[in-house]
Amino acid sequence: MSQARIHQPGKRLVLEAAIGLLLLAVAVSLGWYVGSPQFKHWAHDYLVRSLEDSVGGKVELGNLEWDFSKLEFVATDLTIHGLEGPEEIPYAHADRVVVRLKLRFSLRQKIGLRFFRVERPVVHLIVLPDGRTNQPTPKIVFQAKRSAVEQLFDLAINRAEISGGMLLLNDHPIPIDLAAQSLRAEMTYVRADKRYDGRLQAGMAATRVSD
Repeated sequence: MSQARIHQPGKRLVLEAAIGLLLLAVAVSLGWYVGSPQFKHWAHDYLVRSLEDSVGGKVELGNLEWDFSKLEFVATDLTIHGLEGPEEIPYAHADRVVVRLKLRFSLRQKIGLRFFRVERPVVHLIVLPDGRTNQPTPKIVFQAKRSAVEQLFDLAINRAEISGGMLLLNDHPIPIDLAAQSLRAEMTYVRADKRYDGRLQAGMAATRVSD
């Protein structure tokens, strides 16, 4: 009995060491995979597919980088095509998009961001005399058992910035810059009317539209 008690602590230490080595191996393997070209390619394609489903238009993305220590994601050369012609300016384009996530989300909040910045975005909106536009229709609203009003996103952002933005309304350029704190942005799609409804709320904002 006394010998069994002597050897038990040693066995426990061996078991704890084995578990520790296993966890370390898993962490190293995961870190290697996250930094591998295969994971980067998967993340790039997943983001493109997700945007195409939620927006409805064809999406092109140049590059996607991330820094998990800051929970920061950077997308460059992002383009969204709408119903405009192939030779026309795309529905939306941004040279660079920076997103920093929050660690925790509230129960009522879909997405929480610490920081959101869009550099040199161009939104090209064509409005025809009959009211039709070049806005694409979200694919998700055509899935089975969807409600008449589909929520596209619900964002709560600590700080948001739009730098060097441009709205092309029927090819008429309107410069836009924005810096806002405590921003809340919601967007829904009304299927029956094929209409987008949005709500924007800010605790403090400085913006420039045109002059």
